[in-house]
Amino acid sequence: MTVQAPDSVTVHRTQVDGVPVMWTDLAVDPTVTLFFGVGHKDMAPWTVGITHLVEHLVMRRVGHVSIPNNAESGMVTTNFYATGTPARLADFVRRVCDAVTWLREVTDDDLELERRTILAEVGMSSVYASHGDPFAARYGLAGVGLGAVSHTRLLDWAAEEVRAVAAQWFHAGNALLSSTAPLPEGLVLPLPAGPAPRRTLHPAPLWPGRTWQVGRDQALLLSGSVDGDLDRSLSALAMSVLDDVLHHELRTALGQVYSVDGVGYQVDPYSSVVASALDPERSVAADATRATLRVIERLALEGPTVDELDRTRGTLLESLALGAGRAGWFDSIASWSVRGIDVPTFDQETATIRDARPEDLRPALAAYARSLLVSIPCTLAGDTDLIDHLTSQWGAQYADLTADPQGRTGKDFSKALLNDAGGSGPLRLLKASDRMFSGKRFSAARGVDVWLLPDRLVVAGGGQVDTVVLDDIVLVGTDEDGDVELVTQRGAAMLLNPSLFKGLRDPFAAMVRHLPRAVVYDKQRVKVRPVDGAAPD
Repeated sequence: MTVQAPDSVTVHRTQVDGVPVMWTDLAVDPTVTLFFGVGHKDMAPWTVGITHLVEHLVMRRVGHVSIPNNAESGMVTTNFYATGTPARLADFVRRVCDAVTWLREVTDDDLELERRTILAEVGMSSVYASHGDPFAARYGLAGVGLGAVSHTRLLDWAAEEVRAVAAQWFHAGNALLSSTAPLPEGLVLPLPAGPAPRRTLHPAPLWPGRTWQVGRDQALLLSGSVDGDLDRSLSALAMSVLDDVLHHELRTALGQVYSVDGVGYQVDPYSSVVASALDPERSVAADATRATLRVIERLALEGPTVDELDRTRGTLLESLALGAGRAGWFDSIASWSVRGIDVPTFDQETATIRDARPEDLRPALAAYARSLLVSIPCTLAGDTDLIDHLTSQWGAQYADLTADPQGRTGKDFSKALLNDAGGSGPLRLLKASDRMFSGKRFSAARGVDVWLLPDRLVVAGGGQVDTVVLDDIVLVGTDEDGDVELVTQRGAAMLLNPSLFKGLRDPFAAMVRHLPRAVVYDKQRVKVRPVDGAAPD
């Protein structure tokens, strides 16, 4: 059945109090959204996630509002929204603006309740770096890869850091208001003044070309990018087709997964990044990985079939004929606009979807396939047939973020130390010690050895050798158990408890004091007090 392009949507643009405003008139309940063009990807490793704290602080300051309302902090924007009658919407927007202005005066005491609320939302595990983030594996702790450490300093951020982030990002020069209905009377946007931010292009991946790694759980993760001069609407359509085809092949035809969950971001005017998570059972994980790669390779070489394109095309056009689908499209272009990215009109978008041919999508699918990083389920780490398939047939390189730069093993380090007893060779240890440090016999570190070298830390045990270059360490967080998390700019994370190794504590502390780039902190510097009447942990 032929699906006609939906009727046009007219988007009006104006300004209120110096803030750009976009409004349209959709068949949905009137909704306003105040966007700020800042998200996780704009932060440093030690402040990423602080926009989540800002979001909570603002909403608490807004107080009770008698219409549905909420807020979100994400990878590329932070926004506050409400649905209701015109007068209530104008009141909500004014309250949000007043609360954003108040951020310039926030104190450490103001942070207390919001830390506890966020901790209940994201869990204590979030104060540690994520080991399974597909974007961090591609980009390290930069751009969208920063999501891997989005709350590591939740219990350490100080009010002065919140105030600095608010002054830099939460102001009229980095804001945009969208409305799904004509603007309410009395609308004001009394935000602090500020300049439009200078944005940098998204970083290049650490591993150019096809790459694979072993994940930390049973999920099969894919991440890739579409860069260059390719049409953004065609690229977005191509990625929608990819998700649909993977879902059809892996779930409907083969029954090897339950879900294919995709997420994508337009990270700058020239690049979009995409990640997908599949959930194969252990018994079929290797077959599901091969089937996934076959689908991607076919789409990259041939493009989708006419039926595959029509299936996705029909779904998208039907959605854009509905009020909710149009509101979703409007929300999406507003989030691009606040970051200074040109957006297509509704008619341009629907015409692209309606008129696209299979061959039009192949360039974007080929670009995605060339850039793909595949994180295989942890249970497949020893599957030599699959690994050979990835490296020989798929042509992917192995990404090991903690491999020694010179490819040395634990035995290599031991031999070098024995031959370097005078302490004058290239593997000379720090002055604090002239030997390696072994795990204590009756501890969890038994059988593990640590080397502190002038330029790197090496941990070997259980056949695994992990190396962290000292210049690359950007976060050092210690928890209440004495475990120290070392996180590198490349996205590697290592957890080590110096007290479990004979003689390591003082030399390790000396090493940390001399790290050139690291922010050193206590993961629970601010102890989250229990609510009144509750017993402390």
